[in-house]
Amino acid sequence: MVLFAGRLHLVLLHLPIGFLVLLGALELLGLHPRWRQAAAANRFILWCIAPVAVLTAACGWLLAESSGYEERLLLLHRWTGVSVAVASCLLLWLYERGWISLYRGWLVAVVGLTLVAGHFGASLTHGSNYLRRYAPFWLGGRVPWVKENELGPDSNALSFVAVETVFGDYCAGCHGPERAKGGLRLDSLEHLRAGGDSGPVVVPGDASGSLLLKRMLLPLVHEDHMPPQGKPQPAKADLERVRAWISLGAAE
Repeated sequence: MVLFAGRLHLVLLHLPIGFLVLLGALELLGLHPRWRQAAAANRFILWCIAPVAVLTAACGWLLAESSGYEERLLLLHRWTGVSVAVASCLLLWLYERGWISLYRGWLVAVVGLTLVAGHFGASLTHGSNYLRRYAPFWLGGRVPWVKENELGPDSNALSFVAVETVFGDYCAGCHGPERAKGGLRLDSLEHLRAGGDSGPVVVPGDASGSLLLKRMLLPLVHEDHMPPQGKPQPAKADLERVRAWISLGAAE
């Protein structure tokens, strides 16, 4: 029951974000004489934001009880999320007291705090480099690439570089440095070889006997299929690449 309530966090979290964005937009419109009536619904929106933000934070706190999250990042997300909930209640209080100038300044701060909390939450779910992974180099991105001869399943020199992007795109969000479900990390060869709570997931030279590939090849509706149903799924060519890499010895 606790975990069920915790998972509602992923459903609810978009509501306070959307309400805050809407509130900010209406406040900006209301500053123009022509659109002064745009802010007429702000009191109602504020009364929606405060309880939803508190409920979202409470569900997030319950979700954090499940294992597999990187402790430091989880701590940052947890307390910035709680801060958003408290700040939203204070925002409503300032508005009801009629301290509009202070309320508007605090609204800017709450939106900024929400962005920070959202960043930490996204990093927990998708990995800290999720946004930057395919960004242009001038934004700090690193577009991964491999030589053409490293991709072929018949290559004698298939290396971890050839499958690193597959794990990074489809697995590292739940099995990376920020979150290691089942004690398994796939963001580096060292961690992959170490395996997880169920033991080794790759048997070099034996693709059919490797738990990692077995889980990826299960029917999509199977409860043990990886990545889970609803998550982006690797293409057939990606699976063949993983199979070839393991069959050829899971080399570095």
